[in-house]
Amino acid sequence: MNPAPGDRADRLTGPRKALLERLLADRRKAEAAAGRTPVSMRPPGPARVVLLHPSGGALFCYVPLVRALREGIGVAGFAADPQDTALPPGDGLTATAARIARALTAAGLPESACLAGWSYGGVLAFETARQLERDTGRRPPVVLLDASYAEDDVPLDEPTVRRRFVHDVARLAGRDGPKVRAVLDDPRAGEAGLRETLTSLGVEPGLTDEELADRYAVFRFCALALEAYHPPGPYGGPVTLLATAAHAPVFAERWRAVCTGPFHTGDLPGDHYTLFTQPALGRIVTAIEQTLAS
Repeated sequence: MNPAPGDRADRLTGPRKALLERLLADRRKAEAAAGRTPVSMRPPGPARVVLLHPSGGALFCYVPLVRALREGIGVAGFAADPQDTALPPGDGLTATAARIARALTAAGLPESACLAGWSYGGVLAFETARQLERDTGRRPPVVLLDASYAEDDVPLDEPTVRRRFVHDVARLAGRDGPKVRAVLDDPRAGEAGLRETLTSLGVEPGLTDEELADRYAVFRFCALALEAYHPPGPYGGPVTLLATAAHAPVFAERWRAVCTGPFHTGDLPGDHYTLFTQPALGRIVTAIEQTLAS
């Protein structure tokens, strides 16, 4: 097995060691900045979609959506900022949203723009829009993709978060079936090593131990921040909720309580992890394009 970059630096000396250390420092700076500025996922156009990351922290899940949108729609995305994991979870989601709102204000939102996000990313999109309205008066439309706050009836403990992480990674890797779904109810899945459990499900993360730990830290922060979040106030802009059958009634009731502007709902076929495949993907694309055109 190849040594981790940090191990290689320890074994080198002289100019080669200095060069590797500088490269590692540059990479850490780039990773730290990645979530603080929008990532261009598609060249800017007359209309723009801003995508907010789900609890996994990355934007890869949105690639099918980006490709399916019609020409002329630019797409920017905000990945997770590793520095956010140091925030207290109690106000972590509102603090993350404040940073994103500032970045969007500084960059300037076009007239035809909407914020959208899946799962945790949808709640983050809502809170970002709410702060934009409060601070600037702008009311960009929000599209929530199977997203809700106040989902957990009991406090999250560490084993539960670990089980959810393993399940999330496995489903995003395309793994499904009784063994993968059973992870959520299996106490042993929250006690064993993350790599060991993923490997047992046929998932090879392709990450070093350090990278896997960092990915889990982001997921854990998002899970705890979402658990603690309740909208500090209502939002007056247009909101569209697209939810799977298992979630639609409860999610709609929650969002209606904090949305004072136009509120629309739509059903999505499949489950939480099949949103970006057909036929659900087609409904999401149509809803976003209609939102931008209205």
